[in-house]
Amino acid sequence: MPGLDGKELTTALKAAKKKPRNFLFAAGSKLEDHYLDLSKKKIPKSRTKEAKAAAGAPKAYTGVVEFDKNSGELQFKTAVGFADKQSKALRMLVKKRAGLTSLTPVLKLVEDLKEQDFEDEEEGAAASGAPGMGVGNNTPSQQAPSQQAQSQAPQTQEVRPGEDQPDANEPPSPETQDVRPGEDQPDPVDDAARFPDAPMDEKAKAEILKDVAKIQKEIEQIAKTLKLSL
Repeated sequence: MPGLDGKELTTALKAAKKKPRNFLFAAGSKLEDHYLDLSKKKIPKSRTKEAKAAAGAPKAYTGVVEFDKNSGELQFKTAVGFADKQSKALRMLVKKRAGLTSLTPVLKLVEDLKEQDFEDEEEGAAASGAPGMGVGNNTPSQQAPSQQAQSQAPQTQEVRPGEDQPDANEPPSPETQDVRPGEDQPDPVDDAARFPDAPMDEKAKAEILKDVAKIQKEIEQIAKTLKLSL
């Protein structure tokens, strides 16, 4: 079978429904003789002779195929005049050989139609340099994904030989917490105020009671002095 056929033909027609393509079509005497080829690039004139010879047709048609949303037609636009025979052959080719029964292909005469190179948006972006992928773009929103991943990766802390490595899950203590210039530094507090529920050992309790007794004696001595002066 000449031209595209089978899965290649089906895939190409589905792609043409999304993005315009150039086409080359020649109607043979039987369904298996019909010739159809689709391309993003302009089709060389030498291919026209090839299509006519493969299909055994006196005429071949070139142009642009694209999907018309208003009519729901897959329009094969060409500047070459055609007859109903060619339109019917094209419909049979798309529906039976490609198996796309939901599509409605039509040949449409368009004067001064010119073929052109069609480029998908993804390919155009890759060829011209998509925003954010070019050299010299330093803003975070325009960096490549790999550059963004590197810039967002946490910096590792240098540990000298012989030093203990900090526990990643342990919160920084007030003594080791990094305080930037201009920020208020936390007021130092004793362990008893910071951890009121922490249990005391007997020695610490004895020291506290001793201090309390000393303070009470000093208060009593001051009170006696004040009474004598009165």
